[in-house]
Amino acid sequence: MTQVSFTVSAETRASIDEVINRLLSLTSTLEEPFTSEDALQFRMSLVACEANGCRMRWKDLLAADNFNFAHDVFGIHNNICTKTGKLKNHFSPRFSARNDVINAG
Repeated sequence: MTQVSFTVSAETRASIDEVINRLLSLTSTLEEPFTSEDALQFRMSLVACEANGCRMRWKDLLAADNFNFAHDVFGIHNNICTKTGKLKNHFSPRFSARNDVINAG
């Protein structure tokens, strides 16, 4: 069985850190704001998604409105397979690189 990869470029890791910072900012107004453990879990989900076949357009995701940003970030976290790092339940992030190709066609 292949293990989940968490290997991404330094540039991608920096972009994911920006996504996590925005996520923390968005959730700061909740009755129970995200903790550092929550942030770590989301970071792992996003890294696993990228490293295991679903390339993302991170800059476009960061520029998205809150609704579309949350759709992708929470969708990835809720649909990542912890055994493979692949997305399940036919979830397709709006800011995946493959959707860029689909939308251009």
